Amino acid sequence: DKDNTHEDDPPKKIYKYLKGLLKEWEHDLEERPELEARSVAGRTESKTLKQCKDYIRPLFKLLKQRRLEAGLQTHLVKIVEFAMQGEFVRAHDTYMDLAIGRAAWPIGVTMVGIHARSG
Repeated sequence: DKDNTHEDDPPKKIYKYLKGLLKEWEHDLEERPELEARSVAGRTESKTLKQCKDYIRPLFKLLKQRRLEAGLQTHLVKIVEFAMQGEFVRAHDTYMDLAIGRAAWPIGVTMVGIHARSG
Protein backbone atom coordinates (compact mmCIF):
# COMPACT_ATOMS: atom_id res chain seq x y z
CA ASP A 1 0.00 0.00 0.00
CA LYS A 2 2.36 2.66 -1.25
CA ASP A 3 -0.07 5.44 -2.21
CA ASN A 4 -0.53 7.33 1.12
CA THR A 5 -4.07 8.43 0.14
CA HIS A 6 -6.20 5.55 1.45
CA GLU A 7 -9.25 7.10 -0.29
CA ASP A 8 -11.10 3.78 -0.16
CA ASP A 9 -10.34 3.22 3.54
CA PRO A 10 -11.33 6.24 5.69
CA PRO A 11 -10.29 4.77 9.08
CA LYS A 12 -6.84 3.99 7.67
CA LYS A 13 -6.56 7.46 6.15
CA ILE A 14 -7.39 9.14 9.47
CA TYR A 15 -5.09 6.82 11.43
CA LYS A 16 -2.11 7.22 9.09
CA TYR A 17 -2.42 11.01 8.99
CA LEU A 18 -2.74 11.50 12.74
CA LYS A 19 -0.04 8.93 13.50
CA GLY A 20 2.24 10.72 11.03
CA LEU A 21 1.64 14.05 12.76
CA LEU A 22 2.52 12.51 16.13
CA LYS A 23 5.72 11.00 14.73
CA GLU A 24 6.69 14.33 13.15
CA TRP A 25 6.02 16.14 16.43
CA GLU A 26 8.06 13.56 18.35
CA HIS A 27 10.91 13.85 15.84
CA ASP A 28 10.89 17.66 16.14
CA LEU A 29 11.12 17.38 19.93
CA GLU A 30 13.98 14.86 19.69
CA GLU A 31 15.91 17.24 17.43
CA ARG A 32 15.90 20.05 20.00
CA PRO A 33 19.17 21.03 21.64
CA GLU A 34 19.67 19.42 25.06
CA LEU A 35 19.46 22.78 26.85
CA GLU A 36 16.13 23.58 25.21
CA ALA A 37 14.75 20.10 25.96
CA ARG A 38 15.70 20.41 29.64
CA SER A 39 14.18 23.87 30.06
CA VAL A 40 10.79 24.28 31.74
CA ALA A 41 9.18 25.03 28.37
CA GLY A 42 10.94 22.04 26.79
CA ARG A 43 9.77 19.66 29.49
CA THR A 44 6.25 21.05 29.18
CA GLU A 45 6.30 20.39 25.41
CA SER A 46 7.43 16.81 26.04
CA LYS A 47 4.65 16.29 28.60
CA THR A 48 2.11 17.73 26.17
CA LEU A 49 3.16 15.23 23.49
CA LYS A 50 2.91 12.34 25.93
CA GLN A 51 -0.52 13.50 27.11
CA CYS A 52 -1.72 13.87 23.52
CA LYS A 53 -0.52 10.34 22.68
CA ASP A 54 -2.34 9.00 25.74
CA TYR A 55 -5.56 10.86 24.93
CA ILE A 56 -5.62 9.85 21.25
CA ARG A 57 -5.04 6.14 21.95
CA PRO A 58 -8.78 5.32 22.28
CA LEU A 59 -9.43 6.97 18.88
CA PHE A 60 -6.63 4.94 17.29
CA LYS A 61 -8.11 1.78 18.82
CA LEU A 62 -11.55 2.54 17.35
CA LEU A 63 -10.00 3.30 13.95
CA LYS A 64 -8.03 0.04 13.93
CA GLN A 65 -11.14 -1.93 14.91
CA ARG A 66 -13.22 0.04 12.38
CA ARG A 67 -15.75 0.79 15.13
CA LEU A 68 -15.76 4.59 14.83
CA GLU A 69 -19.26 6.10 14.69
CA ALA A 70 -20.12 7.07 11.09
CA GLY A 71 -20.79 10.77 11.73
CA LEU A 72 -17.55 11.17 13.64
CA GLN A 73 -15.63 9.36 10.91
CA THR A 74 -17.13 11.62 8.23
CA HIS A 75 -16.05 14.76 10.10
CA LEU A 76 -12.57 13.38 10.83
CA VAL A 77 -12.03 12.48 7.16
CA LYS A 78 -12.98 16.05 6.18
CA ILE A 79 -10.62 17.49 8.81
CA VAL A 80 -7.76 15.28 7.58
CA GLU A 81 -8.41 16.13 3.93
CA PHE A 82 -8.53 19.88 4.63
CA ALA A 83 -5.36 19.68 6.72
CA MET A 84 -3.56 17.71 3.99
CA GLN A 85 -4.50 20.46 1.51
CA GLY A 86 -3.25 23.16 3.89
CA GLU A 87 -6.82 24.39 4.41
CA PHE A 88 -6.43 24.74 8.15
CA VAL A 89 -9.25 27.27 8.66
CA ARG A 90 -11.69 24.90 6.92
CA ALA A 91 -10.30 22.00 8.99
CA HIS A 92 -10.88 24.06 12.14
CA ASP A 93 -14.43 24.95 11.05
CA THR A 94 -15.16 21.26 10.49
CA TYR A 95 -13.72 20.47 13.92
CA MET A 96 -16.00 23.10 15.47
CA ASP A 97 -18.99 21.53 13.68
CA LEU A 98 -17.97 18.20 15.16
CA ALA A 99 -17.33 19.57 18.65
CA ILE A 100 -20.29 21.93 19.16
CA GLY A 101 -22.41 21.71 16.03
CA ARG A 102 -24.11 24.54 14.18
CA ALA A 103 -27.16 24.97 16.37
CA ALA A 104 -28.09 28.59 17.09
CA TRP A 105 -26.88 29.67 20.51
CA PRO A 106 -29.48 31.47 22.63
CA ILE A 107 -27.54 34.71 23.07
CA GLY A 108 -28.89 36.82 25.89
CA VAL A 109 -31.09 34.11 27.36
CA THR A 110 -28.45 32.96 29.84
CA MET A 111 -29.25 35.66 32.37
CA VAL A 112 -32.60 34.45 33.67
CA GLY A 113 -33.66 34.93 37.23
CA ILE A 114 -34.65 37.72 39.58
CA HIS A 115 -31.06 38.86 40.14
CA ALA A 116 -30.06 39.17 36.50
CA ARG A 117 -28.26 42.41 35.66
CA SER A 118 -28.32 44.16 32.33
CA GLY A 119 -25.03 43.83 30.45
